[in-house]
Amino acid sequence: MTNVGTETCDVCGFIAKNYTGLSAHRRGAHPEPVVEPVIRSERGQRRRNRDMQMLTPLEQIRGRPTGDSGSSFNGAWAYYINPSGATIRDALILYPNGAQLPRNEDTKGKFSENAAYYQQRQARKGLTYVGPTLNEQGVRLLVETLEANKQDEILDLQEQIQECDYDIQNSDRPEVRDNQKKRRAQLQRRLKHVEMPINADELISELNSIARAQRMSRVSPETLTVMREMLGEQDAKFQAALAKFATGNTASEEVVGVASIG
Repeated sequence: MTNVGTETCDVCGFIAKNYTGLSAHRRGAHPEPVVEPVIRSERGQRRRNRDMQMLTPLEQIRGRPTGDSGSSFNGAWAYYINPSGATIRDALILYPNGAQLPRNEDTKGKFSENAAYYQQRQARKGLTYVGPTLNEQGVRLLVETLEANKQDEILDLQEQIQECDYDIQNSDRPEVRDNQKKRRAQLQRRLKHVEMPINADELISELNSIARAQRMSRVSPETLTVMREMLGEQDAKFQAALAKFATGNTASEEVVGVASIG
């Protein structure tokens, strides 16, 4: 006989004290089957492709924003290494101060005047100064940082996904369950990204090529045009990096989330 004020599961006969308890029981003991959605629209296909996209090293590296004239030479922007970063996007920080610029970019020494102060300020936060562009030393430190943080980041993401699963199964609030489902999907995408094996030699080679493109992009537009014509189309990745840093472009924020959620 069912007690007054209780709720009974019509599947297994479980008796709960109230409807809230019954709902929690049903979600845990009798979850509804999840049906894979069928994507038929072109917009949906593009969205799914974007969601599954993994960022390349070039796409993860921030470029200096352009100035009013379209030039990227608009201040003492500098790269720093964050020792806790597990992706290139997280580990390579672009900060608007601290670069010791060459004389041709800072003829009056205005932007570089307080470079040492800003570098020390970031050092107190644990960041390591690299320079106005990537360089070989910075590339090696970046790859070492990624390798050092990889396993702990994977473990942390797995734990966060488990927390999401728990809230999805046990929370009585629909908005909490919905938010946790979205967060779980983001965490799973990041986990897939971080789990990708790191080939240190190949990554160092690719990053050094990007660093050379960064340095080349800082020459005058006229010189850059001539240099690009001389290069031709022999190295498409190098040309893409050159084009990105010559204009200060960065990866789409919709895609960047894969590498920067935390």
